[in-house]
This record gives sequence, C-alpha cells and structure tokens, in this order.
Amino acid sequence: MRTKSLHPTECALAVACLSVFETANAAFYICKQKGKIMKYITARIRPEKVFHGYDSDRKIVTDELPNQEFVEKVIKIDRILSFTENYIFIECPHNTVQTWEYEGGLADIKGRLREAGMLID
Repeated sequence: MRTKSLHPTECALAVACLSVFETANAAFYICKQKGKIMKYITARIRPEKVFHGYDSDRKIVTDELPNQEFVEKVIKIDRILSFTENYIFIECPHNTVQTWEYEGGLADIKGRLREAGMLID
C-alpha cells in the first residue's frame, strides 16, 4: 500500500485530504473537515434500488433505478451500511437506503478494507 499526502487543492472532495492510501485496485481517502476525520473508499458502482420504508400494510416500498453503466464513485465510509457479494447498501438522505451493484466481489472488498485497517475479522 502506498501513501501520499495531498494538498487541499488536489482533493476532489473539497475538504482537506490528509492522505490517500492506494492499493492495487482501490483508493482510501482520509480527509479532515471541521476537525473531523472522514474516510472514503472508491468503487465502480451502478445504482439498483431505493428503499423508502414500509407502507401501512407493512409492505416494503421500493423504486427501481434505471440500469446505468458502472461509474467510479468516492464513497464516505460512514454511509455504508453493509456489503453483500454483489451489492453495497448505502444510507441516503430522507431516511432512504439505496443498493448499488459494484464491480468485484465481497472477498475483494474485504481485502481492501483489511489492507486499509478498516476491517475487524
């Protein structure tokens, strides 16, 4: 894993990035905004579904998202609820959750998190 310091103007996140940890197929950003350390991970994703909650009959309310091409995204670690073999569950505004399909697999994600010191086995 290679670490480099970034000048705030180099950081596309518009916050003061302290460093980026680069692995073979991932980058983890450690940034500071208003004194709080924030961590980010990159992934190639495409949105799949939005979960809005439950209706009065206790049926889950969802919206399918239009199938798109995979895009690279920088994701704040604190927004990630969980990973499955194919999907990332992301906390979103308005008390919603989205599922995003991602390239790679669970073993790859676990390895990337472990390498960055963010996985407890």
